[in-house]
Amino acid sequence: MKTYSEKEMSALLGAGKEINFYADAITPLHILGIEAAMYHLLQQGVDLKGYIAIMAHPITGFAVSEADFHILDGLDVKALPVVNHYGKRSLSQKLKDRAASYRFFGRCGPADEKKPLFYYITPYKPSFEMVMRIAEMKAEYQLKVIVTDEGLASYLRNPYTITKSIIPEWGIVRTIKNLWDICIEARWFWKRMQNAGMTSEFMLLHGKKGRWKRNEACIEAYRKILSKNRTQEDFSYYGDAVLINPSLLYEAKILKERVDIGIYQEVGRLLKQKGITMIVKPHPREKQLHWYDELDCIVEKKGGMAQENIFAGLTVLPRCLIGDSSTTLVTAGILFDIKAISINRLINKKCLNDAHYFDNFNRTFSNLVMMPETMEELKSMLCEIISDNSGL
Repeated sequence: MKTYSEKEMSALLGAGKEINFYADAITPLHILGIEAAMYHLLQQGVDLKGYIAIMAHPITGFAVSEADFHILDGLDVKALPVVNHYGKRSLSQKLKDRAASYRFFGRCGPADEKKPLFYYITPYKPSFEMVMRIAEMKAEYQLKVIVTDEGLASYLRNPYTITKSIIPEWGIVRTIKNLWDICIEARWFWKRMQNAGMTSEFMLLHGKKGRWKRNEACIEAYRKILSKNRTQEDFSYYGDAVLINPSLLYEAKILKERVDIGIYQEVGRLLKQKGITMIVKPHPREKQLHWYDELDCIVEKKGGMAQENIFAGLTVLPRCLIGDSSTTLVTAGILFDIKAISINRLINKKCLNDAHYFDNFNRTFSNLVMMPETMEELKSMLCEIISDNSGL
């Protein structure tokens, strides 16, 4: 597979005056958000021509390819694998580049509105280096950076806060550098871009934690993209079932022991009485699946496919989702009107290595996900959902 350097990608973007689009993606969820934003622009009559950089994850490498895009047919847009070579630059070059960044963002101001727009679509936060490159290469355009969903991180964590900077295992020197890079430098760059009118968001939710409002234009775009990407595999057994969505809490050493299994056992007993199928869809990276042998359920083995893609191809949807803090608990309700229940408040804090691990999730999504305080309350919620779906 031929890969491109950032320098080569920059050369491609600067090669033609008509090029007006760039995006970068690492994961399938990034692709979904980018395609939704592209769809929205196309519906507004924007003619996009440019490139999407498929970036390699620094640890796991490439997670997606051009074949994972479903909106490119008929568009003059190419998706190319790009390798980040920033770490290979000399110290003097890094310092020179940093000085150039300060000069650029220091004089960053409102663009000439008579100029056409160049669109840079990116999940969570932009590459400030790429912002500078595009603005300088495409001076005949006004740059518009559109930030899309990155998953729950888009709502749980601000990318420019101190919590993103302090990683104890990295040591004191790197932590101090992170504090400067993220809390001071990146925050200032982003603020300068906002003040210049260069930024916008195209995300599923807007508003404040615990009081989120649905972005209907974005939701509609996501649904259109998902409908183009319907799986041909048979997942009809998901219809009218209850799905269990565990996270990597135990493998990530957040849970001291698998106390969540006991909760799912209680749920399984209730569902068996009601004659309803329970399906466990483990996290794609979960390796130890023997825990689910204790449950009377179907364990989904097709781990590579996102549930959003599965739901988009179903004639009959699941009755509800139950889990702890997975992304799908939020997106299922927003995109498919499927009820979701989080078991976070049923897990004793003594069983967590970080007693406050769930606090941010619970505050953030309290108006979107049902959060029972007791097992009896969970069963009551589940019975009500079953009753509603049965038309009783």
